[in-house]
Amino acid sequence: MMNYMIDSNTILKIGLGLSIVVALVVTLTLGVSIIWPEPRYEDFCGKVKFQAATTSEQCAAIGGDWVNNGAISAKMPPSEVAPSVNPAAGYCDQYKQCSTLETAARDKHEKISFFIFLAFGLLFSVMGHLFIKPWPIAFGFTYGGFVSIFIAGVRYWGRLGDYVKFGAVLVVLIALIMIGLKKYKQD
Repeated sequence: MMNYMIDSNTILKIGLGLSIVVALVVTLTLGVSIIWPEPRYEDFCGKVKFQAATTSEQCAAIGGDWVNNGAISAKMPPSEVAPSVNPAAGYCDQYKQCSTLETAARDKHEKISFFIFLAFGLLFSVMGHLFIKPWPIAFGFTYGGFVSIFIAGVRYWGRLGDYVKFGAVLVVLIALIMIGLKKYKQD
């Protein structure tokens, strides 16, 4: 019968490793948000003042885009839909132009953030497996890398093209396999 008891020293080492995982990921997340801040909708559309426009000509004059189908824009606050506008005839979307700019900035931000998280995840994994000796710290870096790669895939995945996603993840996969082969070839 095997003894599965874990001594208190091992539990402390696991706790240290998990703390390093959290600290690495929080540091990476805060670092990215400080160095490469996320675009805010208010920075693009916050200065747009709602003005009622009931025709496409009035809409164009105030810098809006006339929408003929009558669907209310998801970006337009409900309090700013003019009561005189007949939704069946259309409406003036004063937020479309600024929303387009905000979306473009958000796309760029998320693409760059994807690669930052992916690169640091790989770096953390390499450090954890190849350069750091005390196992609790190696554990923290290895799993910090895992969580960073996971965040890149979950949080920033949607804004990238399929070939870019495939290529980036393939490079990381090959690198991780090479690390495993180098580190564990004797096992």
